[in-house]
Amino acid sequence: MFRRAVSPALRRSPVEAGVRLMSRRKRRSPQALPMLLKKRYARLSERYPFTTAGLTSSVVFLCSDCFAQCVLTSDAVDHGFDYRRCGGLVMFGLVYYGGPLKAMYLLFDKYLGPGRAVRKAVLDVAVHTPLLGIPSFYLITGTVKGMTPEQIWEQLKAEWPKATTGSVAFWFPVCLLNFAYVPQQFRVLLTAFASFVHKSWLSWLSSRKSYAKVPLQ
Repeated sequence: MFRRAVSPALRRSPVEAGVRLMSRRKRRSPQALPMLLKKRYARLSERYPFTTAGLTSSVVFLCSDCFAQCVLTSDAVDHGFDYRRCGGLVMFGLVYYGGPLKAMYLLFDKYLGPGRAVRKAVLDVAVHTPLLGIPSFYLITGTVKGMTPEQIWEQLKAEWPKATTGSVAFWFPVCLLNFAYVPQQFRVLLTAFASFVHKSWLSWLSSRKSYAKVPLQ
């Protein structure tokens, strides 16, 4: 005689079925949403590290420049919203944070190993930021704004000391926290959110002189 196949779900006892149903409802509850998003973001970051880092940073930088133009200052009201300035910041997040910065974080873990937060923070803030991060910021954002290489170079020379000093003071405690307690998959995410504050200031710093040359209508 042939026996009728019974699915595993039907063979469960009522208690097992009830526990499974409660567990499923718990996963779908609003309280479980942050943990679910965290797991999915970590999975995406592991599978597509550079794409995830670039897209995350570009969205955060978009919000930071909109905040800087519309809330921190009256730039958008006085001169109209500067789409090139905003586009430059978005491009910087997409290209730089999704490329060299993510690669650097991966190399830190590969060659320096886990931990060693102080050493990684010093390399990031004292070497990477002034020598590569800030020049790349002015190069990418200035190119999108339509500036010539000579104009970008002159602006970088004039503003590099102030930008470097402010960046080092801001980033060292952030990087120390980042390398000490944050898993590798979320380091660019934390850096991007910290950049909401830093890039709002840096975007204002790099654009304030150009606005000062434009007379109000």
